Amino acid sequence: LPMMAISNITVHESLPTGGYEDQLFLDLPPESPHCPVCLLVVREPHVLVCCGTPICQVCIEHTRANKQSCPSCSTKEYANIFNRKQHGELLKLRLRCTNNEKGCEWVGELGDQERHLTNECLYVEETTSETNIIQEEIDMLQEKVEASRKEIVQTVPDELMMLLEDVTEEECEEILEEVYEKYGREMENEFMEGKEEMMREFKMVCERADKLHQLMEEELTELRKLDEKITRDHEELLAQIQANDLHNSRRILQLKQQLSRMKGIVVPIWY
Repeated sequence: LPMMAISNITVHESLPTGGYEDQLFLDLPPESPHCPVCLLVVREPHVLVCCGTPICQVCIEHTRANKQSCPSCSTKEYANIFNRKQHGELLKLRLRCTNNEKGCEWVGELGDQERHLTNECLYVEETTSETNIIQEEIDMLQEKVEASRKEIVQTVPDELMMLLEDVTEEECEEILEEVYEKYGREMENEFMEGKEEMMREFKMVCERADKLHQLMEEELTELRKLDEKITRDHEELLAQIQANDLHNSRRILQLKQQLSRMKGIVVPIWY
């Protein structure tokens, strides 16, 4: 059962939103599965029940969200199942870092790419604190979706999952149609209900983020007004001090003149 498209939102801007680009891999086998939507090597591979075609998790979620027919055979009603065997094989492929054009020389297995981008790569762009706050909430939602997915997948017998892993491409269509009739519809309905709930929660996260941004803008406006007021008060106080200094200087000179006259000495006054 696929996860929500929320998993595409990540702090690692180097990761693409669809499949993996062919040129990143060192020795990509010719038979490597490619997605019919993004035309790249499949990421989080699923298999379409109607025609046995491999497809990215992100791409099938996008297709379903837009209520489109099967991107491979154009069937209107279809299901998809996560291909664990194919996913395990892809994780063993060696590839370059997605930031190799920026200068990163890392080479490793696909399964280690996320760890490298998270902890090691020096070319991953840093995100703002506001983005980090939103990302934390998204991660929490993603964990809920993953827990729901595992719970639903556990309802499928192990014998059936083993059969799906060993099935040939020619037998795939017939077997998966039977699987869909027996398990797919119920699983799909449960997933769609869970997905709608997660999307509502995600919308609430976005609304809270918008309110936080609006509040920050209001506080920034108030700070600017306060800064302008402080500047005006400082200028007025400085002008008043200068006027008082001039007045005091003249008063002192006048007092000196009076004192001089009293002594019979004339002292000129300069202004």
